[in-house]
Amino acid sequence: MAMNDNMRSRLIPLLAVFCVTSGFSQQRIDSYENPAPSSVEFFGKPSFMMRSFAFPAGDDGKATIEIRLSMVYDLLQFVKHAPDRYHAAYEITAAIVDAKSNEVAGKIFRNEIAVQRYEDTNSRTSTCDETIRLDVPPGDYTLTLDIMDLDTQKHLRREEELKVSDFVDGQLQVSTLVFVNYKRPLAVRDSLSFNLNSTLRPRRELHGIYFEIKDISGDSVAVQYTIRNQRDEQIDRWSEKLAAGTTAHLVDMEKWIKTPGQYSIEVYVRDNKIDRTRKESFVVMSSPESNGVNMLPRATGFYEPLRYIAKGGEYKRIASSPEAQRDSLIVDFWKQRDPTPDTPENELLDEYNRRLDFAIASFSVSTIGRSGWQTDRGRIYIQNGQPTDVQRQMPSPRGGARYEIWYYKSLDRSYIFRERSNGGEYELVGQQ
Repeated sequence: MAMNDNMRSRLIPLLAVFCVTSGFSQQRIDSYENPAPSSVEFFGKPSFMMRSFAFPAGDDGKATIEIRLSMVYDLLQFVKHAPDRYHAAYEITAAIVDAKSNEVAGKIFRNEIAVQRYEDTNSRTSTCDETIRLDVPPGDYTLTLDIMDLDTQKHLRREEELKVSDFVDGQLQVSTLVFVNYKRPLAVRDSLSFNLNSTLRPRRELHGIYFEIKDISGDSVAVQYTIRNQRDEQIDRWSEKLAAGTTAHLVDMEKWIKTPGQYSIEVYVRDNKIDRTRKESFVVMSSPESNGVNMLPRATGFYEPLRYIAKGGEYKRIASSPEAQRDSLIVDFWKQRDPTPDTPENELLDEYNRRLDFAIASFSVSTIGRSGWQTDRGRIYIQNGQPTDVQRQMPSPRGGARYEIWYYKSLDRSYIFRERSNGGEYELVGQQ
């Protein structure tokens, strides 16, 4: 609902009271007269995302480890080659080693990116996307990935454990579950956009779960799906049978992502001889058409981020209460802070959910399984909203950490974040 001048004049003083008592700055609503650039312009996409997935390989008795990664242009060093041409080049080394440090699969390749405008070299919305596929026999491994900027010789490294013991020749094989976005339901892996941070946005894109099956014993395989909420409560379960010839399968998720929050999906697959179970977590973000009424389930079912804006005593009472009582306490929490109680909308709750959504989408670190609201940048963003200005300090060619400095004019305060050694996550190291 659009706000008229009279409503805005009533809203801002009430928000100011809430800011003093809880530390929750309502910068977005205070800025209607002179709107600042959007948060997407400030932060863009996450600097780096990487996920690995295991699929049945074409060769018997092997699995294909598919590594998907995405880097924003701002992560690379561009060199001017002509008045309207800038180049960035990098080398990627991927290796899979066993428990004895023997390399069982590996790949090294180089790539180059060219842009025409200088401002594109610092883009945080344009990305370099790579897919690496390596075939390995069943076993437990360590995946190491090294990305070297060929101009600065700086390295970005990742390491994760891989378990592919279920991929046995002649037995039922089920791939990793992959959250995907798509334009039409074609269950072809290369036609799907992998959702690397497992965040689903209702009514913006089509969302699904994609997986592959191989070596089915019998005429068909039974598949059971279970969706649970953050409290591990079952909220839905359904089953289907797939023919023995099925290899790739795409499950439409639109029906089950109406309410914002954190969820998990478990897929149980069984043929005549053996069964397999795969499980993944995901986050449903707020619908752009949601209002304060149907956003209330997010507030009641996903309460942990309230610790950032509620008084200590309020949050302790909410967190320690039984679930039924907790829900009513959170509803009352937001009703008491509704700046326009005579309307169906609660603008403050709407803004909280927008900030929470943005924190999850922009600051999550998939490589360590940390949701964006759990990070230092996520906390500051939820508390204070969009900064007035964001400055980034790049490391020197000799190395060092990357920094971000967020300045809030309304607070006359700057927050300084330093990238941790594992990359992708920033810690708050100071404020001034």
